[in-house]
Amino acid sequence: MSQKTVPQPTSHLFIQGIALQAVSRNRASPHLGKAAQTAKRGGSLFIDELQYLDEPELAALIVAVHRSNQTGLPILFFGAGVPQIAALSGDAKSYAERLFNFPPIGALDDTAASAAIRQPIEQEGESIQDSALASIVRATHGYPYFLQEWGYQA
Repeated sequence: MSQKTVPQPTSHLFIQGIALQAVSRNRASPHLGKAAQTAKRGGSLFIDELQYLDEPELAALIVAVHRSNQTGLPILFFGAGVPQIAALSGDAKSYAERLFNFPPIGALDDTAASAAIRQPIEQEGESIQDSALASIVRATHGYPYFLQEWGYQA
């Protein structure tokens, strides 16, 4: 299978060289599941920031996952996004709330939040004072997005 140039990041996803066309004339095609089945292997599709898909793209993705499930294709789907993604999915396809689990991911405890800031700094050969680290953990309340943003900006 040859790879194509991706004109819009949300229109095509490339997973290990296999193109999954999420939206094509409002039809979703579960190519990844079929490729995994042909290879006699399982496949996984991981998508972060699902809230940035527009409604037709999200609906097409939901239909593709649902069809893959109905036909027994060996594929698992993992998506992540803001807590509103459950409602957005339900708006895109009403049955989505029954099709998927939407486990909440809350704040990190202080140890994990500290590690999320400290480890990347130390991997770069730098250090951070314990008092500065404690201030960041306190200010972010361990919320992953705020930790990520703080680490990025600093």
